[in-house]
Amino acid sequence: MGLGMLLKIRIKKIKIGHEPPAYLTKYLEPVIIIRNPEINASLLFQLKNHDGYNHQHHKDVFLNNTPVKAERTLTPLQAQRKARVLACTRELLAEEGYDGLQMRLLAERAGVALMTLYNRFGNKDDLILLSLQELLAELAERAASSGKTGIEFVLYNSGIIADQILATPRYAKAMTLMLFNGQIGSPIVDTLLVNNVKQSLAQVHDMIAQGELTREIEPELLARNLSTCTWSTNLLWMKGIIPDNRFKREYQRAPILVLAPAMSPAALKKYKKLLR
Repeated sequence: MGLGMLLKIRIKKIKIGHEPPAYLTKYLEPVIIIRNPEINASLLFQLKNHDGYNHQHHKDVFLNNTPVKAERTLTPLQAQRKARVLACTRELLAEEGYDGLQMRLLAERAGVALMTLYNRFGNKDDLILLSLQELLAELAERAASSGKTGIEFVLYNSGIIADQILATPRYAKAMTLMLFNGQIGSPIVDTLLVNNVKQSLAQVHDMIAQGELTREIEPELLARNLSTCTWSTNLLWMKGIIPDNRFKREYQRAPILVLAPAMSPAALKKYKKLLR
């Protein structure tokens, strides 16, 4: 399955081939653009608070209401090779930039044949996108497994992302530059920005449902502002305006500053210390 195809997730009590309920399709689809039929783990935290979601079904996916088979199971050696190739892709992208990331050099570093690299992973752009999506899926899975919801989830998730950025700063900066140089509708823009807004919208609806935010707000506007504040913080850090030792705190505080005007009195009291 190629890039640009949209997936739907199977929900408990939804029969194979049927549309998901309207309350999901309203703001959770399209979910994410991915390269293969495996469901992206970021769906787990988007859907986990909705009635009927069954974690065990998260790999049952649909394309235009038609069930599709998941990617064939990899052997341990194949899984190790895939992980090694994607990790080397991120390393070389951080070291050499987009233009310097050559497939032959990547094959040498990952210890695979050049033809195998092309046959298994496609071209350079496919590899960059897949390696990014794998990383985002891992981070989303960690956030989902925390069991946190609402504003607590937003804080926890922001902390995970900030830690990853600080752990791999050159890669984070390389991907940010690719995003800023990306064209409207390009896979990198869809993955890092468009889907980020969709995920933020799901979080906003979750916070409204839990009574942490007032219903007298425009969820779409708040979701866009949440995405804006995190990317703005990232840009200020890239340019040296925010030092490393303050980045995580400011990355976590930024969403709270955006959410504060819409918070319920109880939520505002709980999180006001982060506004100081």
